[in-house]
Amino acid sequence: MLISARSSARANRINDARTLGSKTELRCSPAARKAPLTDQQIAAGASKLDASQTKALGDNFSSSLAAVTDNPLVKEGLSKEIAPKLGGIIGALL
Repeated sequence: MLISARSSARANRINDARTLGSKTELRCSPAARKAPLTDQQIAAGASKLDASQTKALGDNFSSSLAAVTDNPLVKEGLSKEIAPKLGGIIGALL
């Protein structure tokens, strides 16, 4: 999902290759091995992205989710749990 977000024109700042890195960097980076983010870190991260970037991430998440499952209950459950926090999660990792 992050790799395809790099190609989104709406996610301009997070689209920067230096920000998201290469596929190898994303899989092998220390950030990929850190403990989960706290609610405070997610809230602080949300302020790093504007509304357009957050919407672009949400749209990309929905598209990625659709590619993984056809089950509407899975899509709904993951969308309700993850989508509202996604901008904060990505912002916290920047």
